[in-house]
Amino acid sequence: VSTDLDAVQTNVQAFIDTYNAITTTLANATRYDAGTKTAGTLQGDATATGLQNALRSMMRSVTASTPFTRLSDVGIEMQTGGKLTLNSEKFAAARDDLPSLPSLFTIDTGSATTEGFGRKIKTFAEGLINSEGVVSTKSDAIQKSIQRNTLEQERVNDRAARAEVRYLAQYNAMDAAVSKLNGLSAFVTQQIALWNKS
Repeated sequence: VSTDLDAVQTNVQAFIDTYNAITTTLANATRYDAGTKTAGTLQGDATATGLQNALRSMMRSVTASTPFTRLSDVGIEMQTGGKLTLNSEKFAAARDDLPSLPSLFTIDTGSATTEGFGRKIKTFAEGLINSEGVVSTKSDAIQKSIQRNTLEQERVNDRAARAEVRYLAQYNAMDAAVSKLNGLSAFVTQQIALWNKS
């Protein structure tokens, strides 16, 4: 039985790819394209930009793991723009110290600031999506806003329908009054014509 070092690298690369996919999604949703003058869906949204900043900060933090305390110690490096890349040479050297490498991701210190990166991200993600989390709270707020907007649209439509009925009744009454006045005018004109003849 031997250690499958390739599987270790595959898992670490999967971690990097997943982080980069989240970073790309957030970047696209919050950017402004000056060429097309188009804003991303979440451009200017404090929750989305806060999430971006929190993720980047988390990737730069340290753990209580030894001898590795930062992702950069094992070749996981942050690039300009916030994406992670794997420095193969550095990672190969870190992989040789296999007993220490997993603890960089899994060490449990009981403190959110010093535990392994895998645990930090798991705790962070659970905090986002639990019932009191940022994403859940934001989602609930958006749904309530949609409901308020729908109710307001229904009220406006109801007011418009009632106004239409009222204006139509007023128009019909005015039309009937104008018809009567036209009839009276025709009668008066006829009487004057008769008086002029006599």
